[in-house]
Amino acid sequence: MLNRKYNLHSWIDPRIETRPSPVAGFGMFAHEPIKAGEVVVVWGGVVLTKEDIEAGRYRKGTLTAIGENLWLGDTADGEDYAADCTNHSCDPNLWMKDEISLTARRDIAVGEELTADYMMWEANESYVAAWQCNCGSPLCRKRITGRDWRLPELQERYKDHFSPFLNERIRIHNSESHVTYRVSPFVTNDELNTLFAAAWRGHSPTNFSPILNLSLAFVCAYHAPRLIGFVNLAWDGGIHAFVLDTTVHPEYQRRGIGRELVRQATAVAKERGIEWLHVDFEPHLQAFYDECGFKPTNAGLMNLMDNDSAQ
Repeated sequence: MLNRKYNLHSWIDPRIETRPSPVAGFGMFAHEPIKAGEVVVVWGGVVLTKEDIEAGRYRKGTLTAIGENLWLGDTADGEDYAADCTNHSCDPNLWMKDEISLTARRDIAVGEELTADYMMWEANESYVAAWQCNCGSPLCRKRITGRDWRLPELQERYKDHFSPFLNERIRIHNSESHVTYRVSPFVTNDELNTLFAAAWRGHSPTNFSPILNLSLAFVCAYHAPRLIGFVNLAWDGGIHAFVLDTTVHPEYQRRGIGRELVRQATAVAKERGIEWLHVDFEPHLQAFYDECGFKPTNAGLMNLMDNDSAQ
């Protein structure tokens, strides 16, 4: 948890008033000039965890991500505050000073609505706005998603003025432009066991040599010399191959590395004459493999270590 105390209630600059907005619902408007760099809103609330969110212990419309798997918001019985009326724009006049403070990105004139780009603090990469943006800016993206922080033009436009945890995501993401991918390189058991132990709970030390010797190919991802990703292509000796053990080190997850591993494995399989590429997975990975191009199909599975199934 962040080493910081937060006020229970939000603060809003007295030069701001709330009234109906042409953007959506109610908005915040300046009734006096505001200079670039001035703090105009400081969010308050209680710190909420992922468990709190899943249990519904918050008031809708008040959540702000302040860290990875941490939010600030009102409890379910909280009151409405003017600070909740920040409308979205793709070319806003506010941006972030820290995880709870909004400052003027440029001078704001009397009567101008104060807006922010919601992607400055959106933590969920699976988020897609149910509404279409109509901010009227030439920079309007229309479709707003939780992956917009990855867009180079937004990184340049809001440089260092995302929420701090997103600034850190961007730093890591951009440093990973040096991630390299290699097909069937020499890789040691120590390297693979270190990766699997970090990524899979309960992993036991494994001798990977017999597995890799029977593979059609495998793909490894490296950051500098460090092995950070792996996927295996098992083979039936004919026209079928199987994607197995897609693994990315937790420090590098949610950066597109897993998708790139599967993409490269798919390309290798096609080059080597494979006609059918198979994968099985747990339900929570459905969206990931959909994005990788796999289509649902009927299949069967038998656990031979289950005595009932083996009889």
